[in-house]
Amino acid sequence: MRILNLCITSCILLLGCQKPIQSQNEQAPQQAAKKTTSQEKCQELDQIMQKIDNHSTIEALNQINAQLKQCIATVENAQQLKWLESSTQMYQRFFAEAGWSVNNNKFYDYTISILDNTDQADDAPIKLGDPALFKLLPARDQYLLKHQGEAYIKLQDVGEAIFEYHRQPQYIIDIFAPALPKDQQVFVQRMAKDNQDLLYSDAALTVSWAELVERALFWEQYLQQYPNAIFKADAQNLFHEYRYLIFFGSDNTPVSDLFFKDAWINEEALTEIKKLAKRQDTSLHIPAKKFLNFIQFSLDEHNQVMNISDSPYVHLQKFLDIKNPWDDHNGRDCHTDAVCLQYSVN
Repeated sequence: MRILNLCITSCILLLGCQKPIQSQNEQAPQQAAKKTTSQEKCQELDQIMQKIDNHSTIEALNQINAQLKQCIATVENAQQLKWLESSTQMYQRFFAEAGWSVNNNKFYDYTISILDNTDQADDAPIKLGDPALFKLLPARDQYLLKHQGEAYIKLQDVGEAIFEYHRQPQYIIDIFAPALPKDQQVFVQRMAKDNQDLLYSDAALTVSWAELVERALFWEQYLQQYPNAIFKADAQNLFHEYRYLIFFGSDNTPVSDLFFKDAWINEEALTEIKKLAKRQDTSLHIPAKKFLNFIQFSLDEHNQVMNISDSPYVHLQKFLDIKNPWDDHNGRDCHTDAVCLQYSVN
């Protein structure tokens, strides 16, 4: 009898051990079906993104972004870059016809009230203006303003009392960066860091000269480390832009008005240029030394040496062999998102 009980117990235990095996076998087709469904959704992403326009909802954006995040690591880099470009166009369509225009002065009035709202910090993530003016806005603007901070939507003060809808740079870091190759990952991470805040406001620089130098050095080193980077052209443009700003500044934050002996010169800029002149680990030490030599001479002396009567600004450009980066009109905006954006050049 005792032996019989042991046998029965053993059989029960054996049957119990077999259950998980059967369960796993049953789950296999379900997992395969789920994987197929997921792949089909990834293949449909291009078409789904194209459907987003200025009538779409936040929920539609969130659904696409969630799907992108799941799919991005499953495709080749060419498809990743295609989705990256498509996502940028998707947001541009989403913001289309919203914000300030000649036909939407009410938006301008409302954004002025944002600047007048002293109860909120300048860097507040959600910008609030006069509630009475808010009610006069077009329905689309009301919708977007209510959803600031959602789906990576940001209302950006770009200076001169102008506000624009932008996609937050963090979008690319969260959705795309983890799956990108190293050179692309480094590029977008740096762009997102630098573009959290404005570089220019009212034609004035918003960062220090030490920061300009650090950014120029970063892009110089990036180009050396990743000579075949997919974003090489944009990295070169950024290096040239920061190099130009170091020695010339901007319209409302100039390095100097005259650039010759005894003329006014921005002390912060001069300090950083002197530091660069002492370095041997960057090509920037060459124009830095030339700059310090240039400002030792009077305007007449420059005219005699160069045998021309151009302005000191033109003299210095030729002497340093540094062109104004905006003369090329390449139509690239590299100070808004975690990638450079293309805009039309008339």
